[in-house]
Amino acid sequence: MKTFYKRVDVDSCSSLELDIDKNTLQWWKEQSKEARFEVFENKDRECIKDILLALADFIKNCKYIWSNSPNFDCVIIENVYRKLDIEVPWKFWNLRDARTVYALANVSLKEFSGKNVAHNALEDCYTQIRCLKASFNKLDLNT
Repeated sequence: MKTFYKRVDVDSCSSLELDIDKNTLQWWKEQSKEARFEVFENKDRECIKDILLALADFIKNCKYIWSNSPNFDCVIIENVYRKLDIEVPWKFWNLRDARTVYALANVSLKEFSGKNVAHNALEDCYTQIRCLKASFNKLDLNT
């Protein structure tokens, strides 16, 4: 299975005049040591433009883009694509909200978090996939 995980160089965001929310920054400082390392200390980082170009290439054959809120994550990413004058690699009608499926199946995302490092984007993605698959199974939606 292919995966996509990149760490963004904060300076590349600052040069685009992207906002860093003080409350979000404080929230990150209160997270686990592992999560803080990923966000603040790990030096393996790339320019946001390069990452978004690579993401567009990675998802080019995807029919749907799932998230726990297209109105949050996808909107933020779309705004950065536009700020960089790069075409957004999905159409709004291809966005799917996984939380709707969880709610229909009465499944809690917290049940699937387990041993993962909280707030690591790739680990969060795996957790969301497990929860979505369980929701599909519970709803008898074998896709």
